[in-house]
Amino acid sequence: MSHFEVTLGRIDRLLQALIELVEQRTSHAVSIRFAAYLNGRWKEKLMALTMKDTEQVVISVTTLDAKGKPAPVQSPTWESSNPVVLALTPSADGMSCAAVAGDPGDARVTFTCDSDLGEGVKALAGTLDVTILPGEAVTVVLAAGLPASL
Repeated sequence: MSHFEVTLGRIDRLLQALIELVEQRTSHAVSIRFAAYLNGRWKEKLMALTMKDTEQVVISVTTLDAKGKPAPVQSPTWESSNPVVLALTPSADGMSCAAVAGDPGDARVTFTCDSDLGEGVKALAGTLDVTILPGEAVTVVLAAGLPASL
């Protein structure tokens, strides 16, 4: 195992602990971004999103060339691995989508596009893991069984 793999394992455990801590102290969506300084530039990636089943969010995508500059793509598509947990509605241009929480659980959002603007196809994809948590209790319902003789 390389030093890089060990470091990523530690980062993963640290991020998970951070998500759990923030979830305990807030009722709002939590997103984790990872930033690294690579080849003289800061690179940032959204790694995970946690939100309540009463929330929605807009997820947007930016496609970049090898120099980190915006690059056009064609045929953008969005997919949720579990539409019962997270329903997606892409925007008209396909470069963002509304994500509406459903049942608590996990879903992976996958964005795909074609980066070859000509006749060919060069597939490009990105993913985002999403966890939906139950919302806060807002009412109490009491139920009684049938009375029985003593």
